[in-house]
Amino acid sequence: NSSFKGRGGILYIDVENGMIAFISAYNPMKIQVFNAARIGGARTVASAMTGIRFVFYLDGKKVSMPTLLTNKIVSTKSGIGAEAVSKADTFVTLLLTAKARAEGKM
Repeated sequence: NSSFKGRGGILYIDVENGMIAFISAYNPMKIQVFNAARIGGARTVASAMTGIRFVFYLDGKKVSMPTLLTNKIVSTKSGIGAEAVSKADTFVTLLLTAKARAEGKM
C-alpha cells in the first residue's frame, strides 16, 4: 500500500495483508519479503544534529531509514524538519499497523 525510498533502501508496506518487502541499499540484488509480525521497536528519531529518520528492528537487526538527508543542522521545528518528522511518524504508524494486522490484532 505504501512505499518509501531512502538512502538505506526501498521499503514496501502492505498494511492490509501485514507484509513488508525491503530492498537494502547494501544488498540491492536481494528482495526480502517478510511478515510484519517480525518487526519491533518502530519509532521516529528526530535530532537536529544526527538527522531525522524512522527505525525498526527486523529479527533484532536495526533498519534505519532517513527521511531528511542534509549536511546542515536542521531544526525539527522548521518547515523542512517538521515535514521530515511527519513523514517518519507516518511510516512508523504504517509499520505498527501492519504488525498489528499480521498478529491478528486488527
